[in-house]
Amino acid sequence: MKQIDVVGLSGDSPLSLHPSARMALEKADILYGSERQLALVPGYKANYRQIPSPFSQLQAEITQLMTPEHAAEHMVLLASGDPLFYGIGGWLTRWIKGVNLCFHPQPSAIQLAFSRIGKPWEQACVLSVHGRPLSTLRREAGRHTLLAVLTDNNNHPIAIAQALVDMHFGDSTIWVAEDLETRSEKVSCFSAKELAQSTQTFSPLNVIIIETRGQSALSPSFPGLPNTAFSTGSPAGQGMLTKREVRLAALAQLQPPPGTTGWDIGAGCGGLAVEWARWSIQSRIYAIETNPARLEHLHINQQRFGVESNLQIVAGRAPDALQALPAPHSIYLGGSQGQATEILAYCWERLAPGGRIVIPAVTLETRAALVTLAQGKPAEWLEIAVASGKRAGPLTMMQPQRPVLLLTLEKS
Repeated sequence: MKQIDVVGLSGDSPLSLHPSARMALEKADILYGSERQLALVPGYKANYRQIPSPFSQLQAEITQLMTPEHAAEHMVLLASGDPLFYGIGGWLTRWIKGVNLCFHPQPSAIQLAFSRIGKPWEQACVLSVHGRPLSTLRREAGRHTLLAVLTDNNNHPIAIAQALVDMHFGDSTIWVAEDLETRSEKVSCFSAKELAQSTQTFSPLNVIIIETRGQSALSPSFPGLPNTAFSTGSPAGQGMLTKREVRLAALAQLQPPPGTTGWDIGAGCGGLAVEWARWSIQSRIYAIETNPARLEHLHINQQRFGVESNLQIVAGRAPDALQALPAPHSIYLGGSQGQATEILAYCWERLAPGGRIVIPAVTLETRAALVTLAQGKPAEWLEIAVASGKRAGPLTMMQPQRPVLLLTLEKS
């Protein structure tokens, strides 16, 4: 099997390369890298090639170099730091098949940055906003006290600092590490408020470390997003939104495993789908909704809570809108528009073995329909009845919400 070596570089000198990495470079017939990376390893016999733009073209070029007429040619790709840590290695393992990939890592920029400020980083949350929405930061800022962020020209340190201020994390400490392991290396420390107002410029080769301080409804530290934090078009978190107590009970009934696919059918303004995506980062959640006004708020909430990366909104009516989606392991059937029997039959057929469907009911007619739907299937029933305190002049009264019945079906 043909082998491709991926050699990580760190800083502006290749002197620290492991002997196996040097051997790969000496054997290389074709050497891919950025202009800067190729300049760091001059003098080898290889045919030097810049990684093409757009980057997707690289797959076609590598595939061509794996054909029989190129069988004897040895290929090496240059990378930054550890290729398997937010680098080209992940892309290669997903898209390049039928080849032995051999990796030669160097310390990552994140590892180097933590070493410079002398902080242990085994508890840190590492995320990338390089070519990704900055709103991803909202998902993590309240859940972790130590963050490391890979940046880009748009999501630069000042933009990140401003995002933290907007989320009420302005007292957070930010370290900006630039040009690590080069002669121009620099590490600076700011408060988020200070950096957000700065006009300072930074090298494009930077990473940042954040020690968070603050509290925000948009980035809470524990499940149970406040109803009032959602956009619904109605005051105080009313409107088409699965309320917090029912939302958490439904997700507890679903028990969605990490890394699986979930459907929220009749997602409304996205209360359950957003909460699901926020706490199941490795999963892929599809929120299906047909009402244009609710879809508008669903999109707002997707961005507001930073779940664009794993929550996909599907505009359409079930079951037709479900046919192009990957098979689910977990389904919340929150709305059926009178087609519950048809939708449930389709969902049951597509549901993975061991998967669960949770269906809520409020009216007596819907409850009666659930009894019929559950026939012949292992079913679990749970009723949620919640009352909350409301002020009535100088007094407090308990105001009950409408009880919600949850039917949970598990496919054996």
